[in-house]
This record gives sequence, structure tokens and C-alpha cells, in this order.
Amino acid sequence: MKKILLLLSMVFVMAFSSIAAAANNGALLNGEEKIVDRFVKAIVTTNPAYAGLSGSFSEGLKANIDETKFAEIQKNVVEQYGNVKEYNLIELRKVRDANQATIDQLVYVAAFEKIEKPVAMIFAFETATGKPVLTLFSIGPVEEQQQPAKK
Repeated sequence: MKKILLLLSMVFVMAFSSIAAAANNGALLNGEEKIVDRFVKAIVTTNPAYAGLSGSFSEGLKANIDETKFAEIQKNVVEQYGNVKEYNLIELRKVRDANQATIDQLVYVAAFEKIEKPVAMIFAFETATGKPVLTLFSIGPVEEQQQPAKK
């Protein structure tokens, strides 16, 4: 009887601890998605939006992309792709960087007005502080992989 009670106690402890971990990861993902939403809305307009977004940037990203550079990126995206019709999260990757810090990579596929091909948008977030910080982003059309010729 004691063994069964002990086993049930362990099962309940494990179940409740996994729920707490999932809730924490869910809150972190929600924060990351809010940053992506603001970023996508800002990137497809020519209105100045750097000040509102840069608070979510890492120090390294701020050093590489200032207000002028961000305006150039906005201009290029609007000229090449147009406005975004829709975008959907298709993958969340949790990876470790060289310093063993956890990095969340969110991969989106988007449809834009001026381009027929789907566009991949990848966002990388540092999560060490519990608050997501954008460290890297990439936007580009998805290229079809060529199959090697059969011999």
C-alpha cells in the first residue's frame, strides 16, 4: 500500500512540475510572438518604426542595425516583397549557442503581395533572462531544392 501511495505521489509531482514548465515556455513563446508581430508590421511600412522595436533588440543587433540601416531594410522589403498577406509559425527550435546559452529560433512562412514564392522569416531570441531579446532575423524567399541528376 505504501509503495502504491508513493508511486501515485511521484506521478502527481511529475505531472504538476511539467505543467509549470510548459506554462513558463508558453509565456516566453507568447512574448517572442508579440515581438515578431510588431517586427512584421514595422518592416512592411516605410514609416519610422525603429524606436518602438529597438527595445526588443539585443545589444549586438542594435550595434549592427541602427535607425538608418533599419530604414534601408524596410525600403528593400517593401520594394521586393510588398505587403505581407499572412505569416504562420511553422517551427520553434531550441538550440544552444557557443556559450551554451539557450536560443529560440522561430521559423515563419509568409505570403507577400509582390512575390509568388513563399518567404521564410527566421527570428532568433536569447532567453537567458526570461525576457525574449531579438538577436538575429532573416527574411528571404524559399528556394526549391534541386534534385541531383540520376546517372
